Amino acid sequence: MEELISKKEAKELMELEGETRGTTFKEDRDFILHKRGKEGWKKVEETLISLGYPMKFGDFHGWQFYPVGLEGLMLLMMKRILNFKDEEIEECGFYGSRSSFIIKIFFSHFVSIKMFADQGPVIWNKYYTKGALKVKDLDEEKKQAILVIEDFSLHPLHCLQLKGYFRGIVEMITGGEVICEETKCIFRGDEHHEFLIKY
Repeated sequence: MEELISKKEAKELMELEGETRGTTFKEDRDFILHKRGKEGWKKVEETLISLGYPMKFGDFHGWQFYPVGLEGLMLLMMKRILNFKDEEIEECGFYGSRSSFIIKIFFSHFVSIKMFADQGPVIWNKYYTKGALKVKDLDEEKKQAILVIEDFSLHPLHCLQLKGYFRGIVEMITGGEVICEETKCIFRGDEHHEFLIKY
């Protein structure tokens, strides 16, 4: 049988610098259950065991930090084990923006895009111990913003997830349709990630 994720690949992800909150994995798990049911989540747990990381859902605590590489591994499992399309990975981010308790805590302050621009970097630091989120440009007249993520490179699938996440947050604030595209990416040779958001 073909090896969909190698132990070497998993190890390289797990050795990446930085940590992320356990709520990230709760959001991913809820989305997997929504899309693939209990059988889908069972495959994830079995794959984690086979790769040498025997963690079950009950092991994840929302506020506790875990290796950021585990998030990359989770996304790889969605793609290769559960056959998620790129659109579903982006949808996972959108879904997470709706279910994140961290976002719910901050959401009462997000009455405008300007407030989101001010609080976005703070939220990033609540989720991750690595990298920085900055608002490079906010043009309320043109209804667009450019978000920059520096010093952070997890996996190209994470870029898709972030697109959905940012789109979901801005849609909650504006109540309208939002377009989010990644215009610069470390995995395409750029120095940092940039996301153009049009609302």
